[in-house]
Amino acid sequence: MSAISDATPPSNTSKLDVLPPKKPSMMSHATPTAKVSAFCRAVLSHLIPLEFWGSGEIARDNERILHQNVNRFIELRRFEAMSLHQVTQGLKVNKTSSHRASSNTIRSPTSNGLPPALKAKLHSLTSLKDGSYSTN
Repeated sequence: MSAISDATPPSNTSKLDVLPPKKPSMMSHATPTAKVSAFCRAVLSHLIPLEFWGSGEIARDNERILHQNVNRFIELRRFEAMSLHQVTQGLKVNKTSSHRASSNTIRSPTSNGLPPALKAKLHSLTSLKDGSYSTN
């Protein structure tokens, strides 16, 4: 027999029986979204102190809402988006005396309460927007 006749399949098998093996899929290397979400929530739980969320029941609700939003964000598909409004929807703000501000006043980052060195640095950074450059 020649080399050509050895390469051709016997007449009783069809071409479908002689398909090459499938290439390995990249999906076999993918991590399930539930595991990615659990990892992100664990990292955020360790990075953000409990006091940030408020106190009592409000803190638990705010943290739960953030965790739900992390799940939603991880499950987004390629061209889907999540706005900041969607992320903050449902969060409750705790009204305490140290965080109370008048409703018609917006406080700037250069307002009182910042150390002078930080105020100077903020001023030098914001002056760059105006086109001036400071070497201080």
